[in-house]
Amino acid sequence: MLYEAINGLAGVAAARSRDELAARLSGASESAGSDRHDPVIAEQLEDRCFAPARARLGERAWRAAHASGAASTPREAVNMALRANLV
Repeated sequence: MLYEAINGLAGVAAARSRDELAARLSGASESAGSDRHDPVIAEQLEDRCFAPARARLGERAWRAAHASGAASTPREAVNMALRANLV
């Protein structure tokens, strides 16, 4: 269940224009677990949150931040989400 929670926070970060954080959390969510959103939810998050954030940040910067997050351990991913101060 870590993937869904951390990826959801990535969506919140993107909605608040914290685009680099959104990319890092999105990458971190992938390292935190193998579960994934229902395809309908994933598409909505992509269309409403991540695509606009990626466009604002730039594809190269998004990929770099996403890769940085994806390199984290599950524990580091949780700590990153806790430190994000989004709630």
